[in-house]
Amino acid sequence: MNLLTQGAFGTPCSVPSPSPHPLPLSQIWERGRGNGPTSSCYSSARGRGEGQKANIELSFRTISLWTQEIAPIRPVPFLVAKLRRLFPSLMIVLLLALNTAGCGTPPPPTPTPGPTPVGYGLPDEEAIRAVLDAEARGVAEQDIDLLMSLWADDGEVRDANHTPNDPSDDAVWRGKVAIYQRYVHLVFPGNPSYVAHPDMEIHIQGNTAVVTSTTRIGDEVAPAGDRWELIKQDGRWFLYRLTYNLE
Repeated sequence: MNLLTQGAFGTPCSVPSPSPHPLPLSQIWERGRGNGPTSSCYSSARGRGEGQKANIELSFRTISLWTQEIAPIRPVPFLVAKLRRLFPSLMIVLLLALNTAGCGTPPPPTPTPGPTPVGYGLPDEEAIRAVLDAEARGVAEQDIDLLMSLWADDGEVRDANHTPNDPSDDAVWRGKVAIYQRYVHLVFPGNPSYVAHPDMEIHIQGNTAVVTSTTRIGDEVAPAGDRWELIKQDGRWFLYRLTYNLE
């Protein structure tokens, strides 16, 4: 006979059945001190000479109640097992994140510096001679890119039509687009094999310069030559105006 449910003389003991909800530690402690229903049963059994056996069963009962309350708040083994199962997946996610960060948008490529402009960094007179020599070479080689790099955006070419004192009959190409058309449609078809600007007279005043020279195109020589006007912008000299057929 279970002494916790039936006393020595048939007196029923009031022992609560296990609750599905953990008991607070304070109630377990009170039952151990003799203030709860389990303690009353224990006292009754002890008074009937069965105290030792009831005490043993009470201890097991107390341990069972304590386990109900303590076990739910010790989840460490469960968490460790869970983390061990998740560890490979977490490592894969971390490696993918690091790989994505390392393979982000690449930095823009470093621009390759272009060729040094003609005459750049030279003393003024040497730079002006280099620009005019480059113009002569560009005409002979029909290098339109080189030629257009020598001209200012608002440059001008003027054919004086052998009347330098009468501008009313001049032909004018103003702006780089018009100058481009003149080279391609008027100068290049003549297929000049040799062009030069010998006998240069250079007059520099601040950021402007005027050059007069004899002009030779193939076998033809213009003694009166051409008159060139140049301007200096951003440290380099540009062709600004050409006037030819002055004689």
